[in-house]
Amino acid sequence: MLNRIVLLGILLALFNACSTAPESSEKNKAQLHLQLGTSLLMQNRNPQALRELLEAEKLDPEDPIIQNNLGLAYLVREKFDTAEMHFKESLRLKESYTDARNNLGRLYIDTGLYKQAIKELELAANDLTYEQPEKSWSNLGQAYFLNHEYKRAKTALQNSLKNRRGSCFTMN
Repeated sequence: MLNRIVLLGILLALFNACSTAPESSEKNKAQLHLQLGTSLLMQNRNPQALRELLEAEKLDPEDPIIQNNLGLAYLVREKFDTAEMHFKESLRLKESYTDARNNLGRLYIDTGLYKQAIKELELAANDLTYEQPEKSWSNLGQAYFLNHEYKRAKTALQNSLKNRRGSCFTMN
């Protein structure tokens, strides 16, 4: 993984050195910072991840993926208001971005706003184009359960398992 980070750093330096179109170059640099920040986030290197994602945002503030991943970076740091702002910005930029909607629902679960979580997660779970529906169904099941809607929770969790039988989170 360290090799990947070094490679991304080298690529970033190359993009800085040889640029033909300023706007395209900025977006390319933003994508490299996004990739590096995302990789660091997956390694639980949260301060470094946040630093890279903030740099990506400076270069391309209109990228919904950057906004979503910033939301995740703030969520793991328990900066819920800031995380919510970034998830909502991601959805403003791309309303159909189901990953951001799912993450917003997850944030609402973590902050005890179960009705808001259910609203977002029902939309996410019913997006037939979403490639990881088990996540939304699982989160929705948890939101229903915490909202004392046990029958709906059971149905949502069963839907999660239909989509991914081995989901440890759902099984628990």
